[in-house]
Amino acid sequence: MDDDPFLLQLAARVLRTSGFGVISATTGRDALVALDSDAAGEIGLVFADVHLPGMDGCELAAEVQALHPDVPVVLTSGSGEAMADVPCPSASCFLGKPYTPSALIECVRGTLGARGESASG
Repeated sequence: MDDDPFLLQLAARVLRTSGFGVISATTGRDALVALDSDAAGEIGLVFADVHLPGMDGCELAAEVQALHPDVPVVLTSGSGEAMADVPCPSASCFLGKPYTPSALIECVRGTLGARGESASG
């Protein structure tokens, strides 16, 4: 989830190329709707920007963990923050922008691996 269409498409392409299914959203509300849809059982991870209008990534992470505690949330930001700077205990991993495709895949696989899931999730 990202409010920048270019970054959203780029991350989705990188993840799809690596064998992951992707559902894109541009707002936190859209992401929560996707989690509550018929595809919710297939969603293994949420990847979201920290700074978003309406509902930021930390608020989304808290909502996701309250409703779907088995779905990890990976946060990203280009504001020069580190995970320690983002008070978001619901997040499983933090990836600073700009990130490389390999860093994105490593973070996602590492987070899913910690949960015992595969690339099909």
